[in-house]
Amino acid sequence: MELYGADGVLGPVVPIVPDAAPKWIRRGRFYDFPRLGTGEVVPLHRMRFGNILLRGKQLRQERAPFDPAYGLTTGEDADLLIRLVQKGAKIVWCDDAIVWEPIESTRLSLHWLLQRSLSGGQEFARKTIAGRYGAVGFAGRLRLIARALAQLLIAGALAVVAIPFGRHRAAAWLIKASANLGKLSIFWGWRYQEYA
Repeated sequence: MELYGADGVLGPVVPIVPDAAPKWIRRGRFYDFPRLGTGEVVPLHRMRFGNILLRGKQLRQERAPFDPAYGLTTGEDADLLIRLVQKGAKIVWCDDAIVWEPIESTRLSLHWLLQRSLSGGQEFARKTIAGRYGAVGFAGRLRLIARALAQLLIAGALAVVAIPFGRHRAAAWLIKASANLGKLSIFWGWRYQEYA
């Protein structure tokens, strides 16, 4: 934080998948997050809590840090960080600041992975529509819909094609399809309440 003049530092969360997890889950690496080089500014679409250090001053300037509109859905943590960055905060990555997260047995299923992906797709679409990644007009919304629909159809087809090459590959494409379904579902007003 001091070295890079940052207001926040994000670090990797490395999953510990139990030995008893199904082989396809271990092969799929579904719980891994992308990593950056130490000192790199974290892109807005990669903001999240889990392993973060923030200066208290930044948070104290927020009257209500977490937006209650998120309710029982996900994304309030990334939304807060994005708003802080939009107000001038600098958040960098520290690849040496590793924390280890044991993956709970309740998360070791395709059902959980698909729901989590759907939730992430909804979160991305909500933030895009709200202008968190930049201004989006009517044309931008149409592009989001068209891209999500195309990616949903392609990922669904590739999931079927990938079956002979391993369940983990088919699952990866299903997860991508679910994320794009989540993006589209925002436009018909449905919200998946992950924490209900």
